[in-house]
Amino acid sequence: MNILQSSLVSLSLLIGAPFYSSSDSAASFKWESTTVDLGEIPHNIPAEIQFEFTNDGEEPLIISNVRPSCGCTVADFPRTPIAPGESALIKAEYNAKSLGQFQKSITVQSNAEQATQVLTFKGRVVE
Repeated sequence: MNILQSSLVSLSLLIGAPFYSSSDSAASFKWESTTVDLGEIPHNIPAEIQFEFTNDGEEPLIISNVRPSCGCTVADFPRTPIAPGESALIKAEYNAKSLGQFQKSITVQSNAEQATQVLTFKGRVVE
């Protein structure tokens, strides 16, 4: 019976081993800030937003998609892998066509340990 138990434990470890991964070796975002407050911005004058990050993981960071929460924002992101230790920017432009307070988001999808991340920016459009 002892041999059977030992064999089952060994078999379980062999089967489960491919599914175990150490998060230490994955790509990872380290954001300067995930929220930007633009304060007051003039009506109909586009505002530029930048989110700076560093890949603090051990694998290249690949951003597969960046999706703004509305059509009032256009976002740009690095299309090439970001090597470990390198920094880059996700840039966005908000059109400022609607008066008043606003809060918008940008969803970032990547191969990072936390694959989906949400960035936010807010402010107030004034005359």
